[in-house]
Amino acid sequence: MPVIQYSKKDLLRDRLVSPAWYRILIDTVGEFTPSADKQSNNMAMEGTILFNADNGEKEFEGVPIGGLGTWSFNTKAMGFSLGLTKAVARQLDLEPDSITENTQLEYKHLEGKQVDVFVDNNLYEGRLRNKVSHKYREPKL
Repeated sequence: MPVIQYSKKDLLRDRLVSPAWYRILIDTVGEFTPSADKQSNNMAMEGTILFNADNGEKEFEGVPIGGLGTWSFNTKAMGFSLGLTKAVARQLDLEPDSITENTQLEYKHLEGKQVDVFVDNNLYEGRLRNKVSHKYREPKL
């Protein structure tokens, strides 16, 4: 019989947070994977809430945010990632206003960076879950 053990992150994964701005540590940037219709690719992001970015409250500290469908980008609509890129630009030694159609960025470099993200709740298959609504702002580090 298999033996399992849950991590703290596992136990917090389904914790619903109040919609708000949160400082998030970007943990992982996934590789591009084919979409269901095989016409584009998806890239999932995962992070961990550090604190409420507006008031410093740590009620949801440690709650993981992200994964496919909750914080991801599709190659057919990469414009949704522009806000994130601009919000972390200075941490990557870029100026947010210097990003153009010729800018190339390896998103793996976002791992370990912090960003303020607005986290909403949405209904998926009959249950509420946390969802990144693609609203980002540069954190005051």
